[in-house]
Amino acid sequence: MQGPVAQSAALGFEPHIPRILVIDDEPSICVIVQKTLSLEPYAVEYATNPLEGLRRLRETAFDLLITDISMPYLDGLTLAEQVRAAQPLLGIVVMTAYSSFENIARAVHTGIADFITKPFDIQQLRLTVSRALERQRLQRDNVRLHTLVKIVDYSQAINSSLELDALARVVADIVVQETGATAFALWTSQAAGQLVLQPGAVVPDRLHLQALELAEQAFAEGRPRRSTGEAQVEAEPGETLLALPLQVQADRIGVLVVAHAGAQHTVIEELLGIIAGQAALAIRNARQYHALRELDRLKSEFIGIASHELRTPLSLVLGYSSLLRNRLSGRERESLQQIIDGAMRIGDIIDDLVNLRRSDLQQHRLESSTFDIWTVVREVVAELTPLAKTRQVNLSVECPPAATEIVADREKLSLALANVVDNATKFTPAGGSVRVVGQGPEQLNLPQAVIEVHDTGVGIAERDLSRVFERFYQVAPTATRAHTGLGIGLAITKIFVELHGGQVQVQSELGQGSVFQVRLPLVPAEPSARFCS
Repeated sequence: MQGPVAQSAALGFEPHIPRILVIDDEPSICVIVQKTLSLEPYAVEYATNPLEGLRRLRETAFDLLITDISMPYLDGLTLAEQVRAAQPLLGIVVMTAYSSFENIARAVHTGIADFITKPFDIQQLRLTVSRALERQRLQRDNVRLHTLVKIVDYSQAINSSLELDALARVVADIVVQETGATAFALWTSQAAGQLVLQPGAVVPDRLHLQALELAEQAFAEGRPRRSTGEAQVEAEPGETLLALPLQVQADRIGVLVVAHAGAQHTVIEELLGIIAGQAALAIRNARQYHALRELDRLKSEFIGIASHELRTPLSLVLGYSSLLRNRLSGRERESLQQIIDGAMRIGDIIDDLVNLRRSDLQQHRLESSTFDIWTVVREVVAELTPLAKTRQVNLSVECPPAATEIVADREKLSLALANVVDNATKFTPAGGSVRVVGQGPEQLNLPQAVIEVHDTGVGIAERDLSRVFERFYQVAPTATRAHTGLGIGLAITKIFVELHGGQVQVQSELGQGSVFQVRLPLVPAEPSARFCS
């Protein structure tokens, strides 16, 4: 069977060397035990005064205590009881020259299961210590397992908030509840590297300055820092301060400082390390979220200002160009028409950007009315037929002869369909065709209308199919790069169709053309109150 050192090495972790403290008022016994156990991969210390030993146990996290029973100032069982109350996972071995039923019962009640009778055999000492350390390791692993189960809940709780104040309070509650911390503080770093204390801190005035100094050291060095009551004048005797840097890879985000009465056990430090890691990720996510929100706000503000500032001069260009066109003929009239067409395309782009901005701000509202969906489909095709001819693409429409009434926003639905048809003619080579086909409830046996746009165009690669409705996404093949546009038409179509409670889908193969399908309910669930998210 592998020992804890070999197991840790096999798992790829830094080996944990068990720390053992021997307490006996006979120095010769302490030396013998230390030399014997030092032949194993153990770190062994000893104290000949039980009060000195108790102080060390409060300051340092040991794995195993070996103590004599009969000692001046403080007997071994009383010492074990005091230590076990603060460190329930500490392994304890009792050495005694005589045993009584009372002592055995008291030891068992304290949780001591290992005894060494003086004078002891060296091999017996090794076996007893090995057995006690193995039992202690199993107990520690059991606690660690239960802790890991809780980590799932911790992760959900910590990552449930994107506000720093609320996040800091959640971390504080978890740390105090699960580790019994007597003090807690969370600092986050600002752009200049300055540490700022977050709400939820529970730090006595006597510890505030020391906690901050320790936090600054841990943050600067990027590694945990620890101090004890003897090292810090204002701390209580035996009180331990631990500062854990919050970092994600090389990005240092802040520091978590925790105080405990007594030494912090390895399992508690592991738990604190996991909590610190989760807190670091959550803080980074919160910061990125707020940064994205600010970018969205600036983007929306820019679009609002730009669209307003562009519309006025664009209206002047269109107005005066139209007046001049009506007074000219021949090539000059054609040139003015090109100016007008270009200005109208700019106007369409502005409208698209404004529609995206309204979608981001959830300002879209359906202005519903009842109309024949096939009339709108035919109007869209008729409007885009001249453009299709300039692209040398044959555009046709096939709709049921009977009217199919739909409750919808006519303007938004018309724009959504126009974007799909225009996109199809744009990516269909000269000589190709685009066919718009409509199906109503009579054909579908459903209270729906389906409009399909079939084209013989360049098609879409499988890797791009899931992204064609994303904003500003343009298909990558070089054959399509000559086509102008911002890549937002289909995104707006998706927004408006889903605003009506419908769906838009695409089927395509590269080089085989595409089929875009718009499926609409004849009556939206809430015709006048549905917002786009």
